Amino acid sequence: MKNRIGVFIVIFLTAVAFISCDELGGADKPSNKTLAFFAFNSNTLDTMGRYNGTEPASPDYVSGQGTETVPEAIDLDRVSSQFVDVPGLTQSFAADFSVAAWINIDAPFAAGTIYPIVSKGSGGAGTAEFAFYVDSGGNLTLLLGDGGTGYTFSTGGISAGTWYYVAATVENNNVALYINPTESSYAAAATDTAFTGTRASGSDSLQIGRYHNGITEYFFDGSVDQVRIANYAFDGYGLGVIHDEE
Repeated sequence: MKNRIGVFIVIFLTAVAFISCDELGGADKPSNKTLAFFAFNSNTLDTMGRYNGTEPASPDYVSGQGTETVPEAIDLDRVSSQFVDVPGLTQSFAADFSVAAWINIDAPFAAGTIYPIVSKGSGGAGTAEFAFYVDSGGNLTLLLGDGGTGYTFSTGGISAGTWYYVAATVENNNVALYINPTESSYAAAATDTAFTGTRASGSDSLQIGRYHNGITEYFFDGSVDQVRIANYAFDGYGLGVIHDEE
């Protein structure tokens, strides 16, 4: 009887682990995992317990988009150079990865600037591992460093003063961008393009709300919530599930 109970528990836990991974599109690779998740409930702690962030310029917290009883988001001010540094998350992102977040950019857009959501690496567009941002024209963009001038992928549709759930995924050098994916629509990517070249790699810390292109330092201006970083590519259905639940 004890052996049967033990077998049942193993099967049950295995099934739960499979479902959790499958929701995000990674059931075939047990090593796939969410590396860090920042709910920003009055702090910059990683709820996965791996990579806590720091606040160099003491940003505020405002109403957010999470499912908590009182959801909060971090409110970043570019004039005050506010961002979140994640010093422990230094591994290379030159392979598959995903980044997703709720964002709300303060209106109006500032001409000639960009609003970095998450980035890793600095010193120039060619040497940055990636920079996920919105430009002043409302284009959701992912920059991948290639050792040269960098390679960008973008899609329009972002307006200031509105909450959006946005995501970027890279799988086998295929880049997909998502804006407000939903489970019911199976979250078709807004853009899906192949990257050609050699991906940049480095050990810089990951940063939320800041990107330095080697010449200019850019900061997000507005609210950011529910930032999720993973070492594999979420699929459209998985992102829809996350969007609907968060």
